[in-house]
Formats: sequence, structure tokens, C-alpha cells
Amino acid sequence: MTILSVILPTYNVERFIEDCIRSVEEQDIDRRHYEILVVDDGATDGSAARVLELQQEYENIILLRQTNAGPGAARNRGIRAARGKYLLLIDPDDRVEKNCFAAMLAVAESHEDIDFVGFSYDIHYNSGLVTTRKVAPLGPAAIGGVEYYEKRVAGDYYVWRYLYSREFLIRNNLFFLDGISFEDVEFLPRLMYTARRVACHDLAFYHYYLRPGSISTVKSARHITSRLIAAENLHRFKLEKAGALSSGARMMFDDVVAQFLLSAVSSSHDFPSLLGSVSKQIRCLPFYPLELAEGSRHRWEVGILNRSIRLFWIYSYASSMIGAIRRKIATAAAIARGPAATAKFIDYLLRAIQRDRSGHRRSAGAPDR
Repeated sequence: MTILSVILPTYNVERFIEDCIRSVEEQDIDRRHYEILVVDDGATDGSAARVLELQQEYENIILLRQTNAGPGAARNRGIRAARGKYLLLIDPDDRVEKNCFAAMLAVAESHEDIDFVGFSYDIHYNSGLVTTRKVAPLGPAAIGGVEYYEKRVAGDYYVWRYLYSREFLIRNNLFFLDGISFEDVEFLPRLMYTARRVACHDLAFYHYYLRPGSISTVKSARHITSRLIAAENLHRFKLEKAGALSSGARMMFDDVVAQFLLSAVSSSHDFPSLLGSVSKQIRCLPFYPLELAEGSRHRWEVGILNRSIRLFWIYSYASSMIGAIRRKIATAAAIARGPAATAKFIDYLLRAIQRDRSGHRRSAGAPDR
């Protein structure tokens, strides 16, 4: 019996894929009881070849291939092909904690008809120089998805931190929107709205590496368009469910739609020539100007956006500069408090120089996925 399916959407991650898969194999449940579905999303490097080599060592690896369609489509392919009762949707440039699957499955099995379980995780900045733990303790009782969103999400839209019931996803047609970036942010509100029984546990099973050059850190014109498409799709979903929406669910959808529009404008800092086009697209949206409830966490920023998109562009640019300075100070302080501070600080500075140089090359015309 296959109780767990681990789904890895893979695109040009040859440097990381082996470490990720080996972490998934170093577990405390029998390999006959879980599978690793690697979905090759049209990679052009040696990722697939490395997976084929690992298949000779581990019998529970399954390689699926498709033309490049993005991580959302790759995850959807894995969800449909999976045989496990539960699903993990992890990224191939991260890794999971050793011997954690038995405890995670025990938590899920302790709740009847659970839709998903949220867990804690470690986030590693600058390739592991600084580590922060994100803890998700909520209590032993299962709650609804909207309540979970209100108490635990707060802008944390990582889909890999959850253990899902496959039957729940399939029954409710919960799949990722194909062809866009940040498909996980668009997916989470629909997931939370639909879920009726959600549990939470403070087990930190996932190691997330925030690396320069990843989709979450690189800006591009395609990412801006993706945000606007995602906002429209979520607004459409909200209208379809309008008669059944609680005030909490309505605020959840409105907040995420607002976040998409705000981040679309903010992301145009690197592409100032696109601001006019982005502004025109936002003004043509049927739900602009945005209306947010009194308790919305984006109410202040949306007020600026509604008044003037260009004014918000200036405001967000200043805010991002201040935020970047604060993050650099916090990173330096964290390194100073840790072991081998001098060596790590030098490494941090060298990485920063390399990022600046690669950023100049990228802006000069290097391709983006």
C-alpha cells in the first residue's frame, strides 16, 4: 500500500536534485509504502539524467516527463499520477529533515477525515549562512481552513509546508493555475476556503533555501503578468462562491487579490518602462479601485494604490530600499551572533558581490524561465 506520494516538479536543478531526493529517501518508513514522483518539466540540463541514475539505487522513484509548462502544471501532473493517501509537494532545490515522515503521518492519521496538516520549517538565507525557524503551533484540535488562514498564514504561502489528503484535493478539483509564476499564492486561498478540517503541528520537517536566482527572488515581466492573471482568477473564484462566503473568507480573498496588484506594481521597479502598461491593465480590471474591509492588512497601501498607481510605485520603491537595508543589518547581526562569524561574514560579502554581477548580466538580456 502506498501511503505517501512526494511530488518534485523539476526544471534545471541539476546542482540540487540529488541532495533533495536523498533527504526524501533517508526516512523512517518503508520505501515500499511511499513513492517519489519527479516531474521533469522540460529541463535542459542534466536533472533528468541524475534522477535516472538515482532510480538504479532507489526503487520508489518515478520519473514523469512533460514539455515545459511551469511548476503549477508539473505539480498538477504529479497530483493526478500519485497513488498515495497523502501528498507532499516539495521543491527540488530544498530538502526535508531526516526520519520525519513517520511522525508527520502519525499526526495526519490521528485526525479523522483531515484535509491537510500544516508543519513548521527552517528557512535558510544566503545558502545556509543564516537560519530562521518558522513555527506553527496551533493546538491539537482540527479547525476550518479560513480560521487557519487567519491565525497561521499571514503572507506565508508556501505549499510545501503542508501534508495533503490526495482525496480531498481531487474531490474538490484543487489544482494549480497553469502557466503562471507564484501559482502557490493563488492556490492557497482556494485551498483554505475549501478545507473544513485542518490540523497544525510544530514539527519542523522542511529546509527551505532562499537562493538568489530562484523564482521567488528574481523579477521579470512574466512575473508581473502572472500576478495580474492570478488576481483575476481569484476574484472570479470569489464571485462564484459569493453566496457562501463568510466575512473571514471574503477578507482572505480580497487581501490576496490586493497583494497581487500591489506586488505587480512593486515588481515594475526593475522595469520602469512597463509601469504605464501595468497601470493600464490594473485600471481595466473590473474590481479596481479595490474595496477592502476595515481589518485588512493591506488597507493603507491599497488606499495609496487607489489614489494613484504611480504614487504607490514611488512609495513601494522607498519602502523596498528601507527593507533591503534592514535585512542586510539583520543578516549581519545574525552572522555575528553565530559560530565562525568572520569567515561567514566574508562569505556573505562575496556572495553579495556575485549577486550584483549576475544581476547586471541578467538585466542585459540573460534569459529568464
